[in-house]
Parts: sequence; C-alpha cells; structure tokens
Amino acid sequence: QLLAGRYSANAYAWSLRYQNCNQWVLELMAQAWGALPAGPDLRERAQHWLRQGGYQPEPVRVPSHGWMFAAGFVPLVHLDDHPEDDRFALRLKVSVPATLESFVRARWPDSQRLELCHDGRQAVTHSGWTWVDENCQPAASDTASPL
Repeated sequence: QLLAGRYSANAYAWSLRYQNCNQWVLELMAQAWGALPAGPDLRERAQHWLRQGGYQPEPVRVPSHGWMFAAGFVPLVHLDDHPEDDRFALRLKVSVPATLESFVRARWPDSQRLELCHDGRQAVTHSGWTWVDENCQPAASDTASPL
C-alpha cells in the first residue's frame, strides 16, 4: 500500500502521483514510527505524518528552463506532479538521501547510521554520522572482518 504504481526519479515529495525510492523509504518510516494502520489512503496519511513531524524535502535546483524542457523527453523523469511555482523557480522539492538522514537525526538525535563496505580482503562496519573511508580502511572505532 505504500509502493506507488508509477516511479519518477524526481517525484514531488508531497504528491501521490509518483514516488521515488527515497520517498518510499520515508513513507515506510512514517508508517512504522507513526503506527499508521493499513488502508487505501496510507500514503496520504504517511505524508501527513511526515509534514506534522517536520520533514522538509530538498529543493533541487534545475540549472535552466532548457533542462526543464528536456525532462519531458527523459523516461522516469516527470514534472506534472510539481507545483507550477516550483517549476518556474527551477526548484523541485524532492526526497533525497540527505533529507531522510536530516529528518532521522532531528527526530532521534541519539540514532546512528550503520555503513558497510568491503575491499575484497576485508569487510568494514562503520557506525555514526561520518562516512566510512572511501578506500574501505577501518578507523579506530570501526570493526574489520577478513573475507
């Protein structure tokens, strides 16, 4: 009931017409954390819970109106769900990973992100809000396990 029937990479965060993968995860979190019961209007209720909880989608800046026009020719990119004012301002409100992380951190300050990587020799488990080393080298607080 939370998986929309139509995908759009740049889905407007407050529309039910399309959904992107980040929006789906966010709406799942809303259902779980808000204890929202199943039903045909679950996505609408999840978005309401997110609005009430202070979630703010990221305004993604589009470089030009030419790019907006070109979007009409790109599969899985849609503009018809975005408010006209946002389209003309070249700012589309989209759920992106950083907005999910910001929402979680604001709502649950003691939470941590868990990140895994491997380099073919070892797997590294990293927790916290910093990023794991780009070469997958463990920091002092990380756990490394041989593969």
